[in-house]
Amino acid sequence: MGAMLSVEAEGVDELQQEPEVAPCHPSSSPLSPHVTYLGPSVRVSDPYNILNASSRLQSMVSAASSPPNWVSGDEDVHTEVYLIRHAESTMNAHPELVGGRSPLATLTALGKRQAHALGVHLRSLGVDFDAVYSSPLERAKQTAFFVCQELDIPKNVVEIAEALQELSQGQWEGQPRKEVYTARMLPLINATQPDFCAPGGESQRQVEFRMVEFLNNTVLHRAFAAMQEARLQHQRGSEDALNAIPQSSIQVHPLEEAEMCRAKEWEISTKDDNVFEAVRENVDGVKLCKEEDETPDSTGSYGELRACDDLASMSQALPYCAAVFTHGMAIKCLLRGLLGSDAHMTRRWCIDNSSISVLRHSTSQGWQIQRINDTSHLRRL
Repeated sequence: MGAMLSVEAEGVDELQQEPEVAPCHPSSSPLSPHVTYLGPSVRVSDPYNILNASSRLQSMVSAASSPPNWVSGDEDVHTEVYLIRHAESTMNAHPELVGGRSPLATLTALGKRQAHALGVHLRSLGVDFDAVYSSPLERAKQTAFFVCQELDIPKNVVEIAEALQELSQGQWEGQPRKEVYTARMLPLINATQPDFCAPGGESQRQVEFRMVEFLNNTVLHRAFAAMQEARLQHQRGSEDALNAIPQSSIQVHPLEEAEMCRAKEWEISTKDDNVFEAVRENVDGVKLCKEEDETPDSTGSYGELRACDDLASMSQALPYCAAVFTHGMAIKCLLRGLLGSDAHMTRRWCIDNSSISVLRHSTSQGWQIQRINDTSHLRRL
């Protein structure tokens, strides 16, 4: 009888427990997300089958974080990426509402001044962007245009990239925060990060994945291509410089056996050390160099190794520099992914409007974070 009561009590406890996450089955494509239900009207996206504990996740995350396969291991290409959050927008003026993408939001009067101050600050630092990318949302494009205006960069240089958009909050966008983030909803959101997504929205992990993929497959690819083009131009310049040098009047030809004997006899009788050395090299059939300090390398071309060293040092001193105008949560998700930190780190970073966060990448060391949330230009306001 006591055993039956114990079983019934356990049954009552099970009925009072919170609903658990339903099992998730692997999809045919790792990019097609699963939607798992956590009770009524609550959806959590599982794009990488986290809830299924699949090994596919580890391979996908490592593939997204590793350098692309087109990067050559023997060339250390250096790249700097300026992650710039848009200036203050009309949606930032209403913090009581859920923002998300909010495609109708534009810059406020203060936001325009912030963007101008940012452009002046970058110009004073001598920053020169090789490429400029922007989110398609209006507030990010406006910020990019204002900054480019100060840097004398034409608007048509700005490339629009869908991958740089803000995290989508779906049906929650524009809704009062106090009605969305209730005492019952917040524990569910925190327990399932970074894979929670609002109804019709996307998860932080999805944002992280598309941001890392954009840096690896677009920015780094352009940097590598620019390095290859600089190398080709450097080689063409070296060849043109060599072709412009007049040919030496001294012509040395291989000697016949009889001529070698006569040369050796003359070599013994001469007292001029310079002529002695020249004739000895001539006898051995070695082509004279125009400059004594230059020696041919294994390929027979002079100064090629030195030119390659100069180009490598130049690429480190002047790395490929790209500006990425994007959004606060997108930057936070990217930083969390690059660091491999806890899912809740996105709440502990502060990415202010018009702030600069700088990343540096080299093929030997990977991604490194140099600055986060630099707002020193706002002191100009």
